[in-house]
Amino acid sequence: MSDIINATRDWKKARPNFDGVSLKKICDITDLSDSICGRSGDGKSTNSFGGDWSVSVNSSKGLFDIKATLPNDTDRIADIADTMAPSTRSGCIEADGCSTISTSTSSVTMTF
Repeated sequence: MSDIINATRDWKKARPNFDGVSLKKICDITDLSDSICGRSGDGKSTNSFGGDWSVSVNSSKGLFDIKATLPNDTDRIADIADTMAPSTRSGCIEADGCSTISTSTSSVTMTF
């Protein structure tokens, strides 16, 4: 995930915000690994949980969201969210009550 964060910041360069960002665009113009981008350069089925990576602008355009889908490990979503919470924008101790991480039944979305 740190590679995706760094590549997203590289994509931004002198842009005023992250409006228009996507993993496809990041894969096209940065040196983000093919193991993350995948054959199509879209992050589909490339994360270690058998799911997808995606990047999008946050509602606050100065921030971006990374979403990881976890179709093969849905029972571990809460644990993974707790693990990732400290790395998000708010630097939360855990996911519960953290405004920069959210979960669904099969994904974790983190704001940076």
